[in-house]
Amino acid sequence: MGDTTGMLLHFIDSYLFTGYGLFTIFWMILLLFYKKDLIIIKLDYAANDLIVVIGLLYFALWMTSLFIALNYSSPQDEFSLHNRLFGPYAFGYWLPSSLLVGITQLLWFKTIRKLKVIRIILGFFMCFSFEKFTIFLVSLHRDYLPPAVAITVDNDVSPVGFIALLFIAFWEKLMLYLLLTSIYYIISLKFKKSHLY
Repeated sequence: MGDTTGMLLHFIDSYLFTGYGLFTIFWMILLLFYKKDLIIIKLDYAANDLIVVIGLLYFALWMTSLFIALNYSSPQDEFSLHNRLFGPYAFGYWLPSSLLVGITQLLWFKTIRKLKVIRIILGFFMCFSFEKFTIFLVSLHRDYLPPAVAITVDNDVSPVGFIALLFIAFWEKLMLYLLLTSIYYIISLKFKKSHLY
């Protein structure tokens, strides 16, 4: 069960939170061209509602995974987990997930949803998590290149190919989030219509 919750946490973190961050950037671009379009406003409202629910689900899965790890681990793993939770680098465990849950729960407030600058900042934090930023920064800081780059680097990979792969990965996450938002929007419409009559 611990592996399943860990995979779900990774999926939500990698795909849905990043998808929401990309959606926010995409939404800002759409607002430049279509300021009063009702569909875009409703889609944004549904996207914000969905990410709030996903944030609550992420928090529940995170606590479940922590409970399972604390109660059903071997003594060596338990010592390692306690060191990770309360040791000198405990912020590396608590900060990323707390930040993601906190950002999603800030979207309960309509003033935060409407402020474009705040939404861009929140979208940036959703796209680039603390772990990704740390890995990128440490790699730059330590000049993380092997001694013989010509031997280890595949010469068939071009910078254009790398950028294309990065674009495809971001596009995939954005489309997945837009698909889930559309499904959520349609279900919420059906739910509202069934309670009105």
